[in-house]
Amino acid sequence: MTRSALFVTLAAMLLSLWLAAGPTSAATPESAPLDDGSVLVRFVDGLPDEQVRIQLAAAGLRAVRRIPHIDVWVAQPLVAATDTAATLGQLDASTAVLWAEENGRVTAQDTLPDDPRYAEQWPLPLIGAPGAWDLAHGMTAPIAIVDSGLDLDHGDLQAKLWRNVDEVANNGLDDDGNGYVDDVFGYDLVDGDGWPQDEYGHGSHVGSIAGAAANNALGVAGVAWDTPLMVVRVLNATGEGNTADLAEGILYAADQGAPIINLSLGYPIPSSAVKAAVDYALDQGCLLVAAVGNQDGTVRFPAKLDGVLGVSATTSADTVWDQSNQGPEVDLAAPGEAVLGCNHLGGWVLKTGTSMAAPHVSAVAALVWGLRPELSSAQVVDILLSTAVDIGDEGADEYSGAGRVSAVAAVEKAVCRYRHALPLVARH
Repeated sequence: MTRSALFVTLAAMLLSLWLAAGPTSAATPESAPLDDGSVLVRFVDGLPDEQVRIQLAAAGLRAVRRIPHIDVWVAQPLVAATDTAATLGQLDASTAVLWAEENGRVTAQDTLPDDPRYAEQWPLPLIGAPGAWDLAHGMTAPIAIVDSGLDLDHGDLQAKLWRNVDEVANNGLDDDGNGYVDDVFGYDLVDGDGWPQDEYGHGSHVGSIAGAAANNALGVAGVAWDTPLMVVRVLNATGEGNTADLAEGILYAADQGAPIINLSLGYPIPSSAVKAAVDYALDQGCLLVAAVGNQDGTVRFPAKLDGVLGVSATTSADTVWDQSNQGPEVDLAAPGEAVLGCNHLGGWVLKTGTSMAAPHVSAVAALVWGLRPELSSAQVVDILLSTAVDIGDEGADEYSGAGRVSAVAAVEKAVCRYRHALPLVARH
């Protein structure tokens, strides 16, 4: 038999093997299972399909489909457990092949921190934080935690403290001339000094939800990894305070450059002083996020004030917590039941309430603003409201507002789809 006749016979045999294997045309693609040994092959331009299949069959492969536009063939082994490296080597040796490669596995790249208690933080996967962390870790400007202070020595908080770079610590002077002495990390309006140490535990917990240090192999992860926490202490060692300190705390946060002010506190009777402070902060472009309150039925101040984003609490079942206050001033909902966070003694604790819900929203806003610092606070609110997950009756309601906050949806909209449309505003 001549060499040419031998080649024709061999080609016919290989073609019959391919036909027996049942080739799939490009018009009827077939999805290959993962780890099936399939390869991707790019042949020289103009190679007829019949020759493509002969080349593949010679390497022990059958064509699955051709990827349009880039003219790449997907091929599977005719025999299971084929040595993929050997197959690729054989293809690479052919002058008809431009290149060949393994059909590599692609996985979702949800970013997960190494904090050992992350697995106990059910709110984070629920709001899509791992997907959001693929794109955003927060803003460089601080979230002001206007509360009972923070544990300034806590391993999960110390590295996240905002620093007033114009103030010299512990020299007894008002170096930056802002009226507050030694306010390096913020200010303690309860004791009137520059050491806003938490003596109650509430502020440490709230602050850690918003921005505990992540990937530090310790404790928990906050939502906004790269966002500093400005500490403004207005609640004492029993968790109580007054509207004068609250009003001044809001003003301090606004004047010191905090774009987001978290208010996980409340009071029942209107205060003109606090309203004036809120209006001042809003005029400075700040976003104010407040807990709507627990067990009282109606929304408490300052969440009740116009322009303040009122947040109710939800459960791990993605339902509104039954003790969360309700009313037309509820704008959003966020996880608030049995949330793990820092205490004021260097440890961690579970707490429940709308106080825990508000910092989730503040931190998601920080993720958005970190990506799009040119947005106004109203535009950030637009993103938060328009991407919320509707968990109650269809549409906005007085229990969950626009819905439960979604970190991943808010971040994706900030990246891909926001086009400076006329912004929504808080509904009150």
